[in-house]
Amino acid sequence: MLKLNHCLFYLLFALPLLSHGQSLNKSRQVAMANGLMEKYHPDAMSMLQRVSNLPTQFQIGNFTYRSSPQTNPSTWLDGKSEMDLIGSMNTIIHESHHAFTSSYYLKMLAETPPNDFDGNSTYRSFSLSDTETILVRVDAHYNSNELKSDIPKSLRTFRYNPYIAPKDRYLSSQVSGIYGLLNEFNAYYQGALMTMQMYPEYLDRAKKDFKVLQAFVQHIGHSYGAFFEFKYFCLLYLKRAEERHPEAFAESMKNEALREVYTKVHNRYEALIKTFDNILLKTVEDLNNNGITSEIRDGYFWIGGYGVGIMNEDVEKLSKALDDSRLEILHNNFLLNN
Repeated sequence: MLKLNHCLFYLLFALPLLSHGQSLNKSRQVAMANGLMEKYHPDAMSMLQRVSNLPTQFQIGNFTYRSSPQTNPSTWLDGKSEMDLIGSMNTIIHESHHAFTSSYYLKMLAETPPNDFDGNSTYRSFSLSDTETILVRVDAHYNSNELKSDIPKSLRTFRYNPYIAPKDRYLSSQVSGIYGLLNEFNAYYQGALMTMQMYPEYLDRAKKDFKVLQAFVQHIGHSYGAFFEFKYFCLLYLKRAEERHPEAFAESMKNEALREVYTKVHNRYEALIKTFDNILLKTVEDLNNNGITSEIRDGYFWIGGYGVGIMNEDVEKLSKALDDSRLEILHNNFLLNN
């Protein structure tokens, strides 16, 4: 769980962004990260502020809950150059959403406990935007590690390890079942959204060095395939639940808050992926119109003789797997608007 260093994160807030090649110490990394969030994604800054202000003890009815002190999010700011820092914004938002999901629900329960709150139920809190924080009760579920029996070797993609296997008794994506998988789904979406919101920053820097556009593709690429992987994991989880864990399946289908999170994260992540694809096509067109040879070929975005990966074989295989009629039916039935 995260704890912001207020002095570091806010008193240095007004420092200007630095030149492209200048080395950044930790204080300037933090100042630049603040500037990027304020300019391009204030929802992300609001989320960080809310989780940073949490106490470590909560009184909910007759129960007292304690949470661990939180990790300073600047831990995930990486590299000494500005482009390194920009690339690490995806990670800081991803990890901070994990902290929010696993801790902010205590504040929500303390302020407005559900009518059926009894102290035995577990909850999660999902921040989807500055105006959308969804409290989700964790109902019956099974360990996602069971999915290793259902996922063929050809579909054991990059994030199969560690999110599904090997078995880890502490890993949320396994021990919390679909609630943990959805925690990851949202974190990857939010990280990708941070990068997409910064696209104008990349464009501005590309005026001096057009290869900055390849850095943008790399930074989005970190989360591109995760959309297909976690959609597949969630639907395969529901399929196995329907077949072997009827109680978990029934309670997942009745849990409207869970379904609301899945619906909104899925639909927004899918739209973000399509937006990125369209931006990439336009980028190639613009570069070629300006005399810079560029193309999308063999799953790579090429400028001259240098290419960075976009859509790898894992994405292609997962896209085909998701066309399975059984998974499509489960997906449509789980979407809340259905």
